[in-house]
Amino acid sequence: NEDLYHKVYVFWDGPLSGKLRYEVYSDYKISRGKCYLTGVKSKEEDPFYRHQQLKVKKYLEDLFVRQFEDEVCEGDDLIAYYCLNKQPNEKITICTNDRDICQFVNDDIRIYLCNSNKKIFLTKENFLEVFGYHHSNVKVIKVITGDSADDIKGIKGVQEKTLLTNFPELKTREMTLDEILEKAKEIQEERIKNK
Repeated sequence: NEDLYHKVYVFWDGPLSGKLRYEVYSDYKISRGKCYLTGVKSKEEDPFYRHQQLKVKKYLEDLFVRQFEDEVCEGDDLIAYYCLNKQPNEKITICTNDRDICQFVNDDIRIYLCNSNKKIFLTKENFLEVFGYHHSNVKVIKVITGDSADDIKGIKGVQEKTLLTNFPELKTREMTLDEILEKAKEIQEERIKNK
């Protein structure tokens, strides 16, 4: 009701989605019980889930919604690929529950977090208010703190709050990992000196 959309795409996780990451990092999504990881039956193998998915795919087809699924890619990887290869000046709204996708917020891309209590469109302008740091620092914060949703460990003992306390620049501007490491050395040297 708020916007006119010229195209709608739905990207599906493939049956072996996550397998490529698992081959690099064996703890990837280990707690989710993917069949190729643990031998545990996954929700994708559940006949009721599969039946629902097929119905939704059919409904989307009837609505002329474009859909894509790759056997070994996750849906968020397909979204990322689309965003990185979008047309100039193309405006995109991504509807997702996956907060990793927030790294794509920019002038042309906004996120609608479907499971958010606020039900808002996440943009460059309101990102700081919602998450407490600059929109361009999503990746570097994930690299350092890890991602519990995907069972990716970060640096032990470093949580987002600690990171933002020690590196307040993360709130106001883009920071590189090298900058953070350099400042961490300075903080450590100052602590040693003061002892």
